[in-house]
Amino acid sequence: DDYVTKPFDRKELFARIRTKLRVKQAEDVIRRRNRELNLLPEIGKDLSARLNMEELATVLLKRTGETLGAMLGHIVILNPNGMYQKTYAFDKPASPTDHPAQYVLPARLLEIANKAHQGFIIDDTLNDARWVPNENDLARSAVVVPMFGRHHLLGLLLLTNEQTNYFKLEHLLLLQAICSQASIAIENAQLYDKMAQEQQRLAAVLQGAADAILMFDKESHLTLVNPAGQKLFTDYELKIGQPLVEDRGYGALIAALKEMRRLNAAFSGEIGWPDQRVFSASLTPVKEGGCVVVLHDVTYFKNLEKVKNEFIATASHDLRNPITSVKGFSMLIKQAGPLNEIQEDFVQRIQNAATNMGELVENMLDLAKTDMGVEPNHEIMDLDALLLKIADEFQPAAQAKQQSLLFEETATRFQVRGDALQLRQAFRNLIGNAIKYSPEGGTVTISIQEDADVINIQIKDDGYGIPPGDLPFVFNRFYRVRNNGHDEIEGNGLGLAIVKSVIEQHDGTIDVQSEVGVGSCFTVSLPYFLEQNVGMNSSLVLSQTKEELS
Repeated sequence: DDYVTKPFDRKELFARIRTKLRVKQAEDVIRRRNRELNLLPEIGKDLSARLNMEELATVLLKRTGETLGAMLGHIVILNPNGMYQKTYAFDKPASPTDHPAQYVLPARLLEIANKAHQGFIIDDTLNDARWVPNENDLARSAVVVPMFGRHHLLGLLLLTNEQTNYFKLEHLLLLQAICSQASIAIENAQLYDKMAQEQQRLAAVLQGAADAILMFDKESHLTLVNPAGQKLFTDYELKIGQPLVEDRGYGALIAALKEMRRLNAAFSGEIGWPDQRVFSASLTPVKEGGCVVVLHDVTYFKNLEKVKNEFIATASHDLRNPITSVKGFSMLIKQAGPLNEIQEDFVQRIQNAATNMGELVENMLDLAKTDMGVEPNHEIMDLDALLLKIADEFQPAAQAKQQSLLFEETATRFQVRGDALQLRQAFRNLIGNAIKYSPEGGTVTISIQEDADVINIQIKDDGYGIPPGDLPFVFNRFYRVRNNGHDEIEGNGLGLAIVKSVIEQHDGTIDVQSEVGVGSCFTVSLPYFLEQNVGMNSSLVLSQTKEELS
């Protein structure tokens, strides 16, 4: 490497030797640094190619321990389901049957690393309070590096050596750089495991689901079908990547897919199948542009409902004659001879009971007709004239309770398309209830308001009101509000159910707002029939209607 000339000078010789030693040290540092720097991309590539936690831990411990000359390496990875730990001893020959004794990580190290959010070096384990020695522990120095993910601590890497003051700052910096890459690989592995578990769960759900589940892309091509869905198509083979065949009787499902795409929102309804079965279909759009279809067989329930409706219709029809006889003969009793006061009371009770029974039978028959799908007779009608007639019809009932029944007239002629008999029955129920459930001297107001493409009809009273706990159920069949100070009022709990059914048949909605002791307001919204006559003509029509009623 160098030479000296005669005469030899001892000082010059030692100076040359010291210079060469410094150069050698610098070269060793550079070689080590190059080796460490080369390790970063190599280990990063090696880690990124692995998704198994055992392989990740082995590669990380082996590469870092060998590079830094560690005696023992230990890794801890915190999983949502627990803690994964692995120990790698470098002073023992690598053999498939040679498993080093599992190192017990002091819990204090994990807490310190998590709190400090950075790694640290323990120069002397015997004189450092952070270190808790294990049985037969030969470690005299250690380096501890935490691995942080995006949101929390993922794990910790620990390397030990039998010499004190072995690990240097450059070792710590290198390990921190490696652990940054390892954190990404660990998160990817955990996400992969989670995704694999979710796929297994989804596959189990799809395989075991009794309902048919199908998925279509934005072009209505089938992308997924479970076994239950595959069994529905018995006349041809359902293939992934192909659309449904239109001439095989699946037009209802194809039409539902088109409607869902048109609305770009979840869609549900009943569809018929070629084998005469009926399915409740739920179509839900997905972000990629397709949709998921769930088909639930409701044929049994539809048949059961049909039998129920036919029974109710038949029973209600057959009950009319005996009820009419009871009412008729109870009225004839008075004509057969004089009755005493007690007999008069009994006869009146019979007549009231027969009247209530007759109303119940009629209501049940109306609901049965609705459930059986009897088509309403739709025609164009003046809604304000219809309400005015109904209000006039209920004036005697309101006057009997000294109530004010008000109809707020407007200058606009509101027209709707619907069945006049059904709408009259719905509004009669609402107005009759408002009068029935309002105390003497109360006020019932009927008003009509225009709102965009719908007409809002409000029937408002200052009666007893409905408790908040009963509001969600008032439109259920046979549901009656109890313990509200008016239990003595007769009723069968079908009136509002009929109203809701009629309004929904006319593509409308009904809502109620109520406060106990203040009153209730029922709001019916019906689609606007776009033909308006504003001004004098409407006033003339209302005036003529009033004159006819008079």
